[in-house]
Formats: sequence, C-alpha cells, structure tokens
Amino acid sequence: MVAEFDRLERHSVCELFCYEGDTRGYGIADQLQTYQSRPNCGSSIGPEFAIHGADPNTSSSLGFYLRLGDDDTIYATSVHHALGPNVNPIDVDSPPEISIQHPSFPDVASQIEQIESEIDAASNGESDVLVPTKTLQKVLQELKSLDNSFGVVVASGYGVVQIDGRNVSEDWLLIEVPAHKTGVNHVRAITFPPGPGRSFRELEWTPRDTYGIYVNGLDDLTKGMWVCKAGRSTGDTVGRVQFAYSHCKLTGNAVETREWTIVSSVFGDKPIFAKKGILGPQW
Repeated sequence: MVAEFDRLERHSVCELFCYEGDTRGYGIADQLQTYQSRPNCGSSIGPEFAIHGADPNTSSSLGFYLRLGDDDTIYATSVHHALGPNVNPIDVDSPPEISIQHPSFPDVASQIEQIESEIDAASNGESDVLVPTKTLQKVLQELKSLDNSFGVVVASGYGVVQIDGRNVSEDWLLIEVPAHKTGVNHVRAITFPPGPGRSFRELEWTPRDTYGIYVNGLDDLTKGMWVCKAGRSTGDTVGRVQFAYSHCKLTGNAVETREWTIVSSVFGDKPIFAKKGILGPQW
C-alpha cells in the first residue's frame, strides 16, 4: 500500500484513512505453520503435552474466535480429533487441563529439523543459503525456547447427534484463549461492483481492526449459502453449499449421517475448498 501511494502524484494530503491491523488473508501453508503472537484462522495448533490421553504429535487448523452471550471470555474453535484418538468428548462442567499450543508440536519440530539441516550443510560447505550461520543458530535458539502456549480446552464434542430428526456427525473443540493471544477472524464478503456491465460478484476480505470480529450467533445451513474457511494446508478458500446427503457413512462410523457438500467457488484462486489434513491420526 505504501509503495502504491508513493507512486501517485500528490501535492498535499488532506485526509487519509487506514485500517488498523492486517486486512489480508493467509493463503500460504508455510505461513500458517509458523509462530504468530496472535494467530488467525487456519494457523496450526495441537496439544502441548501428553496428558489425559492427548497426543502432541497431532495438529489441526485453528477455527474462528467467538464469544458466548454476555460472557467476555474469548474462545477459539477447532476439531476434537486434534487431541488424538484417546480423548473422550470433554464436558464443559469438568474439563481436564489440556493445554493447546501454537504452532503445533509437529510443525515446530519440522522447522527445527529444517534449520538444523541448513546449519549442518553450511558447516560442510554444501549450503547455498545466503543467511549467515550465526543468524540461523539464533533463529534456532529462539525457536527452541519459544513460548507457544495458546489456550486451554474447555469443551468438545465428537460423535453423532440429532438435528431436526436427522443424524449429523459432530467434531468440535472449544478453547479458552487469553486476550493477548487472540487473533482476528477471516471474514469474506461478496460485493456487486457498480457500473454498466459489472454485475458479476467479487469476493474481498472485509476490513477489520485489532479488536477482531467475533462470532456470537448461529444460523441454519442452507443450500446455496456461501461459506469460507482457513486451513493450515489450503489457506483461505471460498465455496458454496451445493446439497446435503442424508445417507453418508464416514470412515470408522457405521451410523448413517447427513453431510453437507461444499464446492469451491469460481471466485477463489484455489480449485478446492478443503483437503484432508497431513498430520494426525486417520479418522
């Protein structure tokens, strides 16, 4: 934005409005797997320790931030199976102390391994990396001593529930997050640009500030609805609900459930809406 502004011919600035905070989405998987002091949707998270059956070797994508009613507490969402196959659904009245970290342990371990490999290659004169070895060693030390605690699990659901008389699979995780760790939600808007011959839709990120945009309500999922998501492997994608299939059987579950099919939008720059995660147990 600054570079574009500098290219313009100008005499004086009367008034200039800027949005506080970053208004971009994170569409590159590598960015979603690295540390952010206030992670946004799609960032990699996972259990911090092997406690109460949690598996630190699993990871998942950070979902949206929300507030519940008049409660000032900030929560983040993800999927229950990110905790591993040995953790039962968590009761909100008596949750175990399962801490969540960001980035997930597998992603931190992968970054450490990559940097150590670059340092070894440099010491053997085989590296073409232009970054000095001392800089790599400093980055490595910072990564190993990183305080990547993110929040604490307060409730979850996993299994099959009935909604409007139909079986629907559920897989969700609610995490209490301190304010200083809270990022912002990615919110995509459809706009109709004015002017002759410009009736096509365009998608853009809605501006937001550092206070974030919090989800605080529910709505029915309907055919034709536009939805967006941010994942650690696919980044930000947009799709449209095409249909619901009421006789679906998921792997490892004999119960027929109603599942919604979302097809990637032609307005997005990615050909798929979502894909199976790389890390974690197979479900």
